[in-house]
Amino acid sequence: MLFTSPQFIVLALLTFGLYYLPLLRRWQVIILIAASLTFYGYNQLNLLWLLLLSVTINIVASYYVIYGSPGSQKLAAAWGSLLI
Repeated sequence: MLFTSPQFIVLALLTFGLYYLPLLRRWQVIILIAASLTFYGYNQLNLLWLLLLSVTINIVASYYVIYGSPGSQKLAAAWGSLLI
């Protein structure tokens, strides 16, 4: 999906329309995530797993950095998530 394609314009209008509805205020983050995954996976659906894998690794590493054991293991987890 290109930024100048009609599909992107529809996706952007739909995303902004849903995002700014007062009834859906608590779902704003989910709306943006769904729109981002839709945009990323529109032409290359088979590569969407790569994005989801990267997000999962970074979430796990960030929780380990925040709640993990002290010292160099936190630094190693942070660098490991960056290198992957």
